[in-house]
Amino acid sequence: MKQLQIILTSLLFSLSSFAADLTDVKMTVTGMSVTMTNGKTTVKIGSDGKVSSMKFNSTELLGSSGVYFDYTTSEGNKNLSPAKMEIIKQTGEMCEVLYSATSGNTIFQQGYIMRNDITGIYTYVIA
Repeated sequence: MKQLQIILTSLLFSLSSFAADLTDVKMTVTGMSVTMTNGKTTVKIGSDGKVSSMKFNSTELLGSSGVYFDYTTSEGNKNLSPAKMEIIKQTGEMCEVLYSATSGNTIFQQGYIMRNDITGIYTYVIA
């Protein structure tokens, strides 16, 4: 029983030290461009809604195309071309931004979420 208590105590200390290492998510906005960082990962999103840079511990992870959303119409491939950027949530735990584009009756939105406990970024599309 004593060994189990020591193991559980060690686990609790490990988890609390992990929580202590979490860095708040910070978001910087310039016009429609956004930079988000959580101390491990830094993501730059341009005014066009494309992720142009994603660094983990200062190592660039993306190529020149970055991360973007496009769709196909009868006229060929189209990019998102957002007219609006909206901050959905900005806390120390999480930041979320949404880019919106309207073309005729078609509305597309692409969102990005960064959390303080994940070394990456979530992205989603609303069509």
